[in-house]
Amino acid sequence: MNSGPEHLVRHLQERGYHPRSNEHGKFLCAVVLEDLLDSCPRIAEHARQGKLVYDINRKIIVGGSEWNIDLILGPPPGVVIVPPHTRIVQAPPATIRIAIEAKTVMTEHGKARRNRQRDLDSFHQFVHRYDSDTIAAALTVVNIATRFGGDVSGLEANGAILVDHDNIENAQTSLVTGQPAPQVGDPIHYDSFLRRICDRYNQRWS
Repeated sequence: MNSGPEHLVRHLQERGYHPRSNEHGKFLCAVVLEDLLDSCPRIAEHARQGKLVYDINRKIIVGGSEWNIDLILGPPPGVVIVPPHTRIVQAPPATIRIAIEAKTVMTEHGKARRNRQRDLDSFHQFVHRYDSDTIAAALTVVNIATRFGGDVSGLEANGAILVDHDNIENAQTSLVTGQPAPQVGDPIHYDSFLRRICDRYNQRWS
């Protein structure tokens, strides 16, 4: 079991949720990155060799369109020296191999769900216009929704994490692992999300 969801819950317990802050988004990207390095030997090897770097909230322009992608990984534009005890260097990649959109649905689930669906459709179309080989992935944190849809067509990986967070008693925040949360083996379970990114990476950049 990867530790990202538990780290996210602890973050919400300690910091709460601030809708006008991007702190939770950056934190989510950081834990996803750590879990990718833990669960995918090829990605970890390329990062350790300086062949793969990452950046957070990076503006990418394709034609006349632009998108601030939450987390990107790709080869660096030049030689990168990886310092001791560093798993991966943060730097703008020359090209993007993995693009991850990390979103939260904390309130107004009906409206937010429709908006996120449109966002994800637009996201994978944008990423694949940039490069059809780029892995487009999305992870959505849902605050105790009664249901959540399956894979969005066009995404190589799509995941969902469910939390119970009232933003009042933050210490009571918990990770929802029973229904309606995705179960182990479900295509949108967090472990499946990481595994599918790893599988696509191995297929395209072995």
